[in-house]
Amino acid sequence: MPHPLTRIAATLIAAAAIPFPAIAAGVDYSQQLDEQGLRSVHAFLEHKDCPGAVKALNKGVADKQRAVLLLAGSMFEQGICVKQDWTRAAHFYQRAHEAGSKSAMPRLISGYAEQNRDPAAALWWMAKTRANLPQACTVANHLADNPDAFVAALNAWPAGKIDACVYTGGVLQRLIGDIEFPGAGAVAGVSGDANLVFVPSAGTLTWTSGNVERIAVTRRVEHGETDSVVFKDAFLGHVRSIGARTLTQFKKPDGIDPAWTISMKFSFKYQ
Repeated sequence: MPHPLTRIAATLIAAAAIPFPAIAAGVDYSQQLDEQGLRSVHAFLEHKDCPGAVKALNKGVADKQRAVLLLAGSMFEQGICVKQDWTRAAHFYQRAHEAGSKSAMPRLISGYAEQNRDPAAALWWMAKTRANLPQACTVANHLADNPDAFVAALNAWPAGKIDACVYTGGVLQRLIGDIEFPGAGAVAGVSGDANLVFVPSAGTLTWTSGNVERIAVTRRVEHGETDSVVFKDAFLGHVRSIGARTLTQFKKPDGIDPAWTISMKFSFKYQ
């Protein structure tokens, strides 16, 4: 029986008009303005001042600050100081993406995937961004530019395959969107890698640490450990915490191919 894909063609036609910004390496898109806008909103949130937070948020949105646009998406998705509204969250994630945010598209995709909110839209954006998925979850590249053909291809899939692919891609995209450089690592001038092996059928995320490089002069810390050892543990603790939370947000469907295994590397670079 085909998977129920509703309201899809119109949604995907509208989505096809969203551009993919060309982001050149080393270009700074008003990072300082972004940071100021974020600090302003966060200050109000920390003091539980929702009117102030919304006012600061609106200013950052009006200025097209990518980090504030991303935060607006998160606030509407989670219902923080505003009425929870996925449609508005998706709107702000798309605007943040257009402004150059690297985290916006993964959050948009995972939002569509969560609770099977819109499986076709999730799979569409995964196809557009060439997401890291099992081969069984991919469609021909040219279909990602043709909403009607894309939906027709999905309708030919069995329901179990759609659910499995949406779950797998949703978990991965949520991880990509939520994992950021650990604050302590940035302060200490540490860069490193966290390696992931995801087995969707088992619903397991296995993390190991890669090389950890101390940019500044290595110093001794408590118990005689070096910074690199301490922050290697910090990296793993950070990603494991986010991974555990992510798995609770997506219900694993039955019947996922046990042969599916996805490996990824998350790199934290001190700048």
